[in-house]
Amino acid sequence: MKNIFVFLALFSINCTISNAQKTFNFSDSTFQVNSQMTLPQLFKPDCQIDVNNFPIIDSLANFLLKNKNLSIQVIFHTDTRGNSETNQSKTEICGKNRLQVMFSSKYPKLQLDRISYECKGESNPIFTQKQIDQLVSESEKEKAQKANRRTVIKIINTHFGK
Repeated sequence: MKNIFVFLALFSINCTISNAQKTFNFSDSTFQVNSQMTLPQLFKPDCQIDVNNFPIIDSLANFLLKNKNLSIQVIFHTDTRGNSETNQSKTEICGKNRLQVMFSSKYPKLQLDRISYECKGESNPIFTQKQIDQLVSESEKEKAQKANRRTVIKIINTHFGK
């Protein structure tokens, strides 16, 4: 039987994820193992984690601390501007490395091996550069690029360490 998770209230400490056997805490969507939640890009252009995203990261860390049997994958994406090497590097340095440092320094009890990372750079855009170039206004183009810049959280295992 597939594990089905119901996420309630991303920023709430008392939110619930349920399956047939256990109740977990986190956000406001329905999930199965391998389904995903898309968040805005966690870092700013200067590679610092955006302070506006600290509540999301704190919720994620607390969720994992309370649910020691779960493991997740964090997937980082950039927009299509710049070259592919720079964008790949940006997801690795700005995303993965900064998040790992934040988790290890702020949440020392969090088992970091429960979190895997994939850095996609610009390789998997929602909107290709060709599609963006066909948009009329700069505002529409920026919205498309913003959609490309994202972080995806995926529950990959509900039996970690068992």
